[in-house]
Amino acid sequence: MAVAGLGLLAYAAYRYHRMDTDYLSKPLSEQTPEDHAEWREYLRNTHYIAATGHILGWTGIAILAGPAMGGIGGGFAYFGLAGELIFTGISGMGLAYGIKSGIVEGRSIYRDWDRLEGYEVYERIGLLVVPTLAGIASGGLYGPRAYRGVYKDTGRWVGRWNDWRAGPAAEASQVAPVQNAGRLTFDPATQSWRSTGGLVYGQGSAQGNRVLHVLEHLTPNPSKPLHTLFNVPRNQIIGLLDEAWAARQGAGVLQANGNRVFNIPMGRVVGAGGETNIRIVVRDGTTNVITAFPVP
Repeated sequence: MAVAGLGLLAYAAYRYHRMDTDYLSKPLSEQTPEDHAEWREYLRNTHYIAATGHILGWTGIAILAGPAMGGIGGGFAYFGLAGELIFTGISGMGLAYGIKSGIVEGRSIYRDWDRLEGYEVYERIGLLVVPTLAGIASGGLYGPRAYRGVYKDTGRWVGRWNDWRAGPAAEASQVAPVQNAGRLTFDPATQSWRSTGGLVYGQGSAQGNRVLHVLEHLTPNPSKPLHTLFNVPRNQIIGLLDEAWAARQGAGVLQANGNRVFNIPMGRVVGAGGETNIRIVVRDGTTNVITAFPVP
């Protein structure tokens, strides 16, 4: 079940990536209301796939955790009363924390019920109920068997542990992934997109989200006399803003509304009107983008 959950999460990640690339690569002038409706339906279905993946993944973990706790209890019991007391204390604290977390999450769901989307209700209730019931059932069925088996074999396991500790230390390495500038990664938990440069494009604005809002500065808008335009293709906007964000200097200017404004010289023309600077407005204390556009 955990593997199935991981598979669904991988599939959801693929769908999010496909949505980002396909939707953002299509010229705004070619998009229709049907395209927007199709995109919203595609996104909603992907949210449900990701939510199901989370529920199945944690349910699989819970199914494994039930017998595992029984085995751990058998291991501690091998060391007599002291081991049993330690295990009982740890289990009691874990149970108390689990009950408290469940109560807090239940109250949170109840409080936010009217503000939650359907897939959010589905995921949060599913994560609260399904793994818990699965873990209890699995522990009841297989926990005692695991307890007896581990109790008998603990002596052998302890010997192997000592042999392992005497052996050579394992080598470790780290691989730092390299991402292309301008790549967006969708975060289902916050419903936002994060760029490689760390800028976060969340929900909001008349366009629905801040990515679409920034892309408005590719198309003339006669109703906005001060509406400036970028001089790059739409698939280069995010990379250009990442470049500008990395080149910013100083603390910017804090506005009365809680936004912070950065005017960033780019050293070249970046606007269709000859502008050589980019203004990026973020929420103060965050990298959450409010808007961005070229300025003289």
